[in-house]
Amino acid sequence: MRRFYSVFRTTVLNIAAVIGGLCIVVFCLSVILGVQALNVMSGSMEPDIPTGSLILTKPIAAAEVQVGDVITTARVKGDGLITHRVTAIEPVEDHPGVYTMRMQGDANASEDPNPYTVSEVGRYLLHIPGLGLVATLIKTRMGVLLGIAIVALFVLLFIFPGQTRERDGAEPTERDASEPSRAPRGAA
Repeated sequence: MRRFYSVFRTTVLNIAAVIGGLCIVVFCLSVILGVQALNVMSGSMEPDIPTGSLILTKPIAAAEVQVGDVITTARVKGDGLITHRVTAIEPVEDHPGVYTMRMQGDANASEDPNPYTVSEVGRYLLHIPGLGLVATLIKTRMGVLLGIAIVALFVLLFIFPGQTRERDGAEPTERDASEPSRAPRGAA
């Protein structure tokens, strides 16, 4: 049992260290490179970008966008963001640096109904499947409780490193032999 606990403890703590390291890398990249992490909430870009993915985007000027690029911008009616592929680009007259873009999700049969007028967008860099679901879960009450339970598990794994003394009948270790014996209460 001691061996199982030791392997379990080491495995859990190593996985936690890797996840923590990835979080630090993503955070540092976002700060240094100006990358933004976003959750994919719909299947409009499947199969290339599955629902529940975490996508990384980098802000760029609309003048840098080309037809075929996947970009993220504000929805026309202002209710959140949308990540779709650009199908057409036209400059807006009398407004330098502003463009009208038509977009369509890869899984959608037709273009989005309204064009997007933008001066800056987020260019899609990469996605990590499933991580968007984790990010969404963390924002809920259940996610917070789960996070607290996981932290408590890690604390317990550190507090109780496993059985360190040998069972009765085994040879005492150096530490056992050097410790003074303790007499039970009431014994003379």
